[in-house]
Amino acid sequence: MLIETTLVATDDAYSESVSFDIPDGDWSLLTVFWQRSEVLRSTRFVQEGRGGSITFNWKVGEPIRMGSNALEVEPVWAMLLKLRPFVLQKERCYLPSVLKMLKRHLSHPAMHRHIDQIRDAFMLKSMNQRIQMSGPGRPPLSQAVVMDWLNSYHYHHDEAKAESVVRDLGPFAKHQDGLGIATFVLVDMVQAILSTGDLIEMLQLCSEGLMPEIRCPADYFGQP
Repeated sequence: MLIETTLVATDDAYSESVSFDIPDGDWSLLTVFWQRSEVLRSTRFVQEGRGGSITFNWKVGEPIRMGSNALEVEPVWAMLLKLRPFVLQKERCYLPSVLKMLKRHLSHPAMHRHIDQIRDAFMLKSMNQRIQMSGPGRPPLSQAVVMDWLNSYHYHHDEAKAESVVRDLGPFAKHQDGLGIATFVLVDMVQAILSTGDLIEMLQLCSEGLMPEIRCPADYFGQP
């Protein structure tokens, strides 16, 4: 798949014609990824913005009280089923592997910046920069904890991991087995998957000559 387009800074201070050649086998996998990401996008959880929320209540002289909102479970379970191919390492569409492939073929610093930002969102690095939270065990907003939660309660029913997850989530584990905080975290991971699907669709349009330029933030090009 030959992709030819022009990368343009959003402030119009920089532009560069680029071409990328993605082998047919890799492009086939990217197409499957995009199709599956659209299925994920079509779930009620995504369409209706059903991510969880967490709350903190504090009064002078009293300990902080933490909690999460109650969620309708059916839309969450349906979303988790569609999420599975992107978050389990042995799956073909495991997002970090697909991003690594894209970074190898899209050999331009601006594209690498975009891909790195998607990966940081998926690995919850961006979330932990915005919200710093500690608990009795591992940080409750870490990807390790949310993956153990998925494997404990939905994908593999791992009882040993469930015990550590309960400890890590602390008070949040008391509400629907931590569903509220888990879905709060999963929103960033889901968005990273959808953003990757959008990138693949954009590459398809470029290959068809329907997108003559791609707009990128100016700092992607090292602009001030």
